[in-house]
This record gives sequence, C-alpha cells and structure tokens, in this order.
Amino acid sequence: MIGLQEAIAIAGIIVGGATACKGIQEYRRSIMFRRAKWLYSLYHDFYMEPYLKEVREEMDSEEGRNRIEKIIRKEEELSREEEKFLSNFTDYLNFFEFMLYLRKKEDWSVKRR
Repeated sequence: MIGLQEAIAIAGIIVGGATACKGIQEYRRSIMFRRAKWLYSLYHDFYMEPYLKEVREEMDSEEGRNRIEKIIRKEEELSREEEKFLSNFTDYLNFFEFMLYLRKKEDWSVKRR
C-alpha cells in the first residue's frame, strides 16, 4: 500500500499532466482562432474594399484590361483619376506579392485551410 506522501505526489503528477494537456489544447485553439481572424482580414481587405473591387472589375473585362494597359504605357502625365487607379492597381498587385512572400516563407500554404 502506498503512503499519503506518495498518493499526493501521484495526484500532483496527474493534475500537472492534465493541466499541461489543457494548456496545449488552449494554445492550439488560440493559434487557430488567430489564423482564422487573419484569413478573414485578408478576405475582407481583398474582396470587400471598394478600391480593390474596382480593380478586380476592371481586370475582369477586356475593356478594363485595355484601360489598365493604356495607363501603364502612357508616356504623358497621368490624370488624377488615372494616378488614383494606378495606385489602387499597385495595391492589388502588392496583395499577391505578399501572398507569394508568405508562401515562400511557408507561413501560409494552400494546405492550411
């Protein structure tokens, strides 16, 4: 038969192990929540921001793609509207550059959904 001290030690080990497991589980849950929040933020920025939506709509049409090409190739000074659109287009491209950077760094991948 085990003594009181041994029983207390065994109980301490069991409680400590259970507490450690619960901590790991909470940590994982926290990481998953932060990742989901981050992905939602990316979704929101890319699909819900009006200025990026405008760029996507331009790129979806032949006329829009021609407009973008003309603005990019234009040698004379751009109008204020063209400058704003080109700035938005640059932001749009930077989004994809950011995704490629994360993928290269293996912080984000298609497998992590």
